[in-house]
Amino acid sequence: MGIFDKVKDTVKGAASAVGDAAKGVTDKVTGKGAVVELEHVGELTPGGTVNVKITVKSTGHAVKAEGIAIDLYGEDDLDEGLLEKARETVMREKGPKHLFKIGEPFTVEAEGTKVVEGSFTLPAELPEDLVWLIRARVEAFGNDPDTGWIRFA
Repeated sequence: MGIFDKVKDTVKGAASAVGDAAKGVTDKVTGKGAVVELEHVGELTPGGTVNVKITVKSTGHAVKAEGIAIDLYGEDDLDEGLLEKARETVMREKGPKHLFKIGEPFTVEAEGTKVVEGSFTLPAELPEDLVWLIRARVEAFGNDPDTGWIRFA
């Protein structure tokens, strides 16, 4: 192997390392470091118990998590305008909000998968005139990877 081949291989390796590091930073900022899936069993009844299974799949790098958060949100109008919906999606300021912690801190290895199971008790009061949305999110540095809001059915 000639000197030019060695230089070319060194440059390729350095560029790959920089690209890999940039992906890791981007994943933390955007919340794309993991794909999160949620399965839940239980009725939406005041004081009822809901069992959850959360699957967290790394999209490349290891993901260090403080645990899983389950968010429950009561929405009064799913048919509102696009701009209002976008604002509420970001702010989640109108309806009642509830947070439930599931599991202990964990790490999902690079390209790995972690399954967390647990349960939580619903609040004693759940207004029936609201549409309830649920999501699971991995509490991690940066933007938390999450499932997105899912209608509780």
